[in-house]
Amino acid sequence: MLTIAISIFAVLVSLGSLILGYASSRRSQMPVLQFTWENGQEHTSAGTWSLVNVGTGPATNVVVAQTEKTSLTHGLNGERWLNPVLAPSIPAGGRLDLRWLGESRGLGRGLGASYTDVQRYFYTTKCGDDVSMFFIGLHLP
Repeated sequence: MLTIAISIFAVLVSLGSLILGYASSRRSQMPVLQFTWENGQEHTSAGTWSLVNVGTGPATNVVVAQTEKTSLTHGLNGERWLNPVLAPSIPAGGRLDLRWLGESRGLGRGLGASYTDVQRYFYTTKCGDDVSMFFIGLHLP
């Protein structure tokens, strides 16, 4: 009976180690995109939005969209996303200027980006009222 209990315990420890190793591997390659606003130079040009990858892996299949207002929560929650644009991949530490958005700062609008990592797991970033929220999974239509 003791040998069976020890065997079951060893299997559980091995399974826990496998799950922990998988989660660690996935997080070591996870992209995290953040929206940033940059003012123009000395009042000669307008400000622009950028999408910066502050994560450790490349963001691929990036789609950027706008909404009138975002709830900054999981799921859609009544959000109506407009003007989706497929953008190029963003390497770790890289940035993408979102010039096509124009000057939409301070107008109560929200921004969102859905993207995948190299293993095609989905992630979502939502931005509204100068707050960016990161979510695991696809939370844009």
